[in-house]
Amino acid sequence: MAQRTRHVWTVALAWALTAGLVLAQQAPSRDAARPPSGGRASIEGTVVGDDEARTPIPHAVLVLSSSSLRGQRMTATDEAGRYAFPDLPSAVYTLAASRGAYVTAAYGALSPGAPPLPIQLDDGQRFVAHPIILVKGSVIAGRITDAFGHPIAATRVTATSARTLNGERHYGAGMTAVTDSRGLYRIYGLAAGDYVVSSTAALAMQPVVVMSADQSSWADARAGARGTSDPPPPTPHPMVAAPTYFPGVVDMATAAVVSLGRAEERQGVDIQVIRVGTARVTGVVYGVDGRPAAGASIVRASAHGGSSQVPSPIAVQYSRASADGSFTLSGVTPGDYVITARASETSTAAPGGRGLPMPSGPLTLWGQADVSVNGDDLEGVDIRLQPGMTVSGSVVFEGATPRPADLVRFAPRLVPADADSSPANGGESAAATAADWTFRIDGVMPGPYVLTGTGDLPSTTGAAPAWTVKSVVVEGRDLLDTPFEIRPRQDVRGVVVTYTDRSTLLNGRLVDAGGQAASQFRVVVFTTNRARWSARGLRRWSASIRAGTDGSFRVSGLPPGQYYLCAVVDDGQAQTNDAKFLESVVPTSTTMTLVAGETQTQTFRVGG
Repeated sequence: MAQRTRHVWTVALAWALTAGLVLAQQAPSRDAARPPSGGRASIEGTVVGDDEARTPIPHAVLVLSSSSLRGQRMTATDEAGRYAFPDLPSAVYTLAASRGAYVTAAYGALSPGAPPLPIQLDDGQRFVAHPIILVKGSVIAGRITDAFGHPIAATRVTATSARTLNGERHYGAGMTAVTDSRGLYRIYGLAAGDYVVSSTAALAMQPVVVMSADQSSWADARAGARGTSDPPPPTPHPMVAAPTYFPGVVDMATAAVVSLGRAEERQGVDIQVIRVGTARVTGVVYGVDGRPAAGASIVRASAHGGSSQVPSPIAVQYSRASADGSFTLSGVTPGDYVITARASETSTAAPGGRGLPMPSGPLTLWGQADVSVNGDDLEGVDIRLQPGMTVSGSVVFEGATPRPADLVRFAPRLVPADADSSPANGGESAAATAADWTFRIDGVMPGPYVLTGTGDLPSTTGAAPAWTVKSVVVEGRDLLDTPFEIRPRQDVRGVVVTYTDRSTLLNGRLVDAGGQAASQFRVVVFTTNRARWSARGLRRWSASIRAGTDGSFRVSGLPPGQYYLCAVVDDGQAQTNDAKFLESVVPTSTTMTLVAGETQTQTFRVGG
């Protein structure tokens, strides 16, 4: 699940928002290239504890990253807690420190989990960083047992961060441990906060049959002096260990929250893993002509986008119809599912990549069935194949830059408009555009879709992207950010996907009332068109970046148009892709216009 956080309005954040941003200057110009780096810059500093004496921490691991350079550099502190990164080229860097039971800390972050402060290094610059303070982490520990109280070894246990926003629980990142031979686990290095703890048994994907009481009685009678002529009772359905949440539930929404204080150790977070029965689902796939379709690929996925009340140990299950069109799905746990059959009009090939059975040739036929499994075997699930639809068109490049040679990278992609679509219908992509820059996507199932290009998205580092998507015209309408309906037996032809090399670029700098760099802020740039304030729309029409040590920031590749720009204290709480948050900062935002092919250089005064 995507992480969503509540707003914690600190005094500094309130000051930043109420004071607003004052535009100091605006000078559109073509962006000048940065001089080549000689690799003579350096970063040095210390790592200390959060005790009153700020005791140096030896052997802490430092990781230095830069999106403009490949790879990372790592080092460790000496006995005095000191570290250094010499011979660095000119670039923007981020730095993080970690050690054992401490919470990993990013340089310049205002709280654990908050974004780092970018370090802008010029060629030959010696940057002396403020001390990075590591906080002792909290601990969650307990024991994992089966239904009979026996310990379960080699079981993965995860503590997932949980927050409440508008009365709803939302989840973020997690940390994991594995149980020992006694079923004991210990998750350390956790930041203070709320967590949901879950256990996923290592043998969860291997169903086992547990002897019933009737079978036990029948076996005792048969072994007795007189024996028994009664037939054996039916064999119970195989059982699997379901993912179980503390204190012993299978629904994440009803799991108990474990609240941790700073450097607190919470013992006794024990979980008794729940077993659930499995069933077999059988059926037949029929072709368009009504005859059994041999070799069709079968995909079983949750009808709730992976959030069923009883999570399956196998999120997505694959199979293939046999020569008579029949298929069998074994080990299906209780829940609601969508079973999708896909096939080509011709023959099928052997299983494809990663061992998943997929038909060869274009996927031109499809069929679906909705099923509900309650633990009993389900028979007679018949699926009739129908012709899939085709989406085709051409790719156009506008600008002076030579057209790219990468036919695959710029192949358009068709994505279901429903973000919770199952993996069985998770989107289709043209394998590559043809040499004449035409494309074709076959075997599309009916439903609402968004057709997107795969050019460069808005960036907060580096130069302006070479190519960005300008428009996707379907039946005379630009539907780049708007879903459109694909109906049964109706192909969509003549689509035009246009890329442009006339990108936007914003170079900016934040300063305080005294003209000094205001590096504690995050800059959020987002479209003034509220119709685009959806998760998909904001992916193209917004950008968020932490100001660097000199207060500078850089945003490139946003579509031309009118935007709001605001600065918030970067404490990790602001949800910059949430429409409610954006609405709350509109009154104190600056309005600006980004023009295609134009670079703007602006200085903003915070609190002026």
